[in-house]
Amino acid sequence: MNSCSLNHRNKRLVSKKRSFKLDPIVVLASVVFLGVLLSSMAAFGF
Repeated sequence: MNSCSLNHRNKRLVSKKRSFKLDPIVVLASVVFLGVLLSSMAAFGF
């Protein structure tokens, strides 16, 4: 029983780590997307 709960905790920790690893990638992608969007809007505006 104890080892089972420990394994569950480890799995939860791993999933949390994975989501934390993914977050910077998502932020970077959104920043790049916003930059491209703004530059294209500026290009069409001027």
